[in-house]
Amino acid sequence: MVVFKAIFILQLSFYWGVVMGQKQVGLWYFGNFAGYNFNTTPPQIISDGQQIHLEGMSTISDYNGTLLFYTTGVEVWDRSQLLMPNGTGLMGHWSSTQSALIVPEPGNPDIYFIFTTDAGAYIDSDIEGLKYSVVNLCENNGYGDVIQTTKNTPLVKPTAEKLSAVYHDNGTDIWVVTHALNTNDFFAYLVTGTGVKEPVISSIGFIVKENDTVGQMKISVDGKRLGMSLNESGYIQVFDFNSKTGSITNPIKLGRSDVYGLEFSPDATKLYATHNDGLRLSQFDLAAGNEEEILQSGILIASAGNQES
Repeated sequence: MVVFKAIFILQLSFYWGVVMGQKQVGLWYFGNFAGYNFNTTPPQIISDGQQIHLEGMSTISDYNGTLLFYTTGVEVWDRSQLLMPNGTGLMGHWSSTQSALIVPEPGNPDIYFIFTTDAGAYIDSDIEGLKYSVVNLCENNGYGDVIQTTKNTPLVKPTAEKLSAVYHDNGTDIWVVTHALNTNDFFAYLVTGTGVKEPVISSIGFIVKENDTVGQMKISVDGKRLGMSLNESGYIQVFDFNSKTGSITNPIKLGRSDVYGLEFSPDATKLYATHNDGLRLSQFDLAAGNEEEILQSGILIASAGNQES
């Protein structure tokens, strides 16, 4: 197996896009003006982005892989690399792990929700929490506009810098999940063709305190597992996720120092975790057995400058 350094640089930032059409998530913008085009073989570096950003971003393309727009969670750029009207002042943050997540409105190819999470109190004690803004691609001559009346619609506050999404069991609606800060409460919001519904709240697992606000949340492609990294404590928690009801159950705790990024294998039997330095990649075998056996299965499978094959 060849492990590319790009895995570490990108911090496994697949978010939830792998469950969408492949070309819709084939363009990635991240970092300082940089990006990758995974719709080509081999993937190509792209450098036309306008963003200057440290952590979580989100990009969406059409089914043919043509860019629609991208966002830092603070600013939104259209496919011509111009800021959208009303496309500034969103309440994500340059230092939020998962500052932004783009979700299509089910049944409407022209409407998208941008969900945002703020950075922790190490930046600003007034944590904005989870909010959303709506983009209408029919506006601005087809280049899109952030609808002013929806901008920064509040959902729950304060939250950790954790945000993920997956399709509902019906294959149409979409769950968007975050975690409240200083509680053990997960909030799962169902996005349907009529908007964002009231949350399903699951109180389970660790209380996520301020020092663990950093680190990703990830839901497996099949909608059956949810993983969450607690950066400062050095733990990963893995849960069962019910894509019919939005409920979260059966926590297990995995220890691995300074964890940050998470990703499940396509069959959800393996969990991968990057570390704070962005240079190491660990793997856990979720089919190994009980919690202790899964923990013991954890191995460092690659580090930058030491590719394995």
